[in-house]
Amino acid sequence: MFPVSPESILSLHHANARDLREYRSLSIAAPLAAATTALVAATRTQIDALTSKAQNATIVNSNAAPCCA
Repeated sequence: MFPVSPESILSLHHANARDLREYRSLSIAAPLAAATTALVAATRTQIDALTSKAQNATIVNSNAAPCCA
Protein backbone atom coordinates (compact mmCIF):
# COMPACT_ATOMS: atom_id res chain seq x y z
CA MET A 1 0.00 0.00 0.00
CA PHE A 2 1.25 3.47 -0.88
CA PRO A 3 1.60 6.08 1.82
CA VAL A 4 -0.89 8.92 1.34
CA SER A 5 -0.02 12.35 2.61
CA PRO A 6 -2.62 14.95 3.58
CA GLU A 7 -1.20 17.17 0.82
CA SER A 8 -1.84 14.54 -1.86
CA ILE A 9 -5.40 14.02 -0.61
CA LEU A 10 -6.00 17.78 -0.67
CA SER A 11 -4.49 18.05 -4.14
CA LEU A 12 -6.72 15.27 -5.42
CA HIS A 13 -9.74 16.90 -3.80
CA HIS A 14 -8.98 20.22 -5.53
CA ALA A 15 -8.50 18.49 -8.88
CA ASN A 16 -11.81 16.65 -8.49
CA ALA A 17 -13.59 19.85 -7.48
CA ARG A 18 -12.14 21.67 -10.50
CA ASP A 19 -13.19 18.85 -12.84
CA LEU A 20 -16.68 18.86 -11.35
CA ARG A 21 -16.99 22.65 -11.81
CA GLU A 22 -15.87 22.33 -15.44
CA TYR A 23 -18.34 19.50 -16.06
CA ARG A 24 -21.17 21.47 -14.50
CA SER A 25 -20.36 24.57 -16.51
CA LEU A 26 -20.28 22.52 -19.72
CA SER A 27 -23.47 20.66 -18.88
CA ILE A 28 -25.24 23.97 -18.25
CA ALA A 29 -23.63 25.86 -21.14
CA ALA A 30 -25.00 23.74 -24.00
CA PRO A 31 -28.69 23.91 -23.00
CA LEU A 32 -28.33 27.59 -22.14
CA ALA A 33 -26.80 28.32 -25.54
CA ALA A 34 -29.57 26.38 -27.28
CA ALA A 35 -32.27 28.23 -25.33
CA THR A 36 -30.65 31.58 -26.06
CA THR A 37 -30.41 30.77 -29.77
CA ALA A 38 -34.08 29.76 -29.84
CA LEU A 39 -35.07 32.94 -28.00
CA VAL A 40 -33.11 35.12 -30.42
CA ALA A 41 -34.69 33.34 -33.40
CA ALA A 42 -38.19 33.78 -31.96
CA THR A 43 -37.51 37.45 -31.24
CA ARG A 44 -36.26 38.00 -34.79
CA THR A 45 -39.40 36.32 -36.15
CA GLN A 46 -41.58 38.60 -34.02
CA ILE A 47 -39.64 41.70 -35.10
CA ASP A 48 -39.92 40.68 -38.77
CA ALA A 49 -43.67 40.13 -38.39
CA LEU A 50 -44.18 43.50 -36.71
CA THR A 51 -42.02 45.25 -39.31
CA SER A 52 -44.03 43.64 -42.09
CA LYS A 53 -47.31 44.72 -40.46
CA ALA A 54 -46.03 48.27 -40.08
CA GLN A 55 -44.91 48.39 -43.71
CA ASN A 56 -48.27 47.02 -44.89
CA ALA A 57 -50.13 49.59 -42.79
CA THR A 58 -48.04 52.38 -44.30
CA ILE A 59 -48.79 51.16 -47.83
CA VAL A 60 -52.53 50.93 -47.09
CA ASN A 61 -52.58 54.41 -45.54
CA SER A 62 -50.64 55.95 -48.41
CA ASN A 63 -53.18 54.53 -50.88
CA ALA A 64 -56.15 55.94 -48.97
CA ALA A 65 -57.99 59.03 -50.12
CA PRO A 66 -56.97 62.26 -48.41
CA CYS A 67 -58.91 62.81 -45.25
CA CYS A 68 -60.15 66.33 -45.41
CA ALA A 69 -59.76 67.48 -49.00
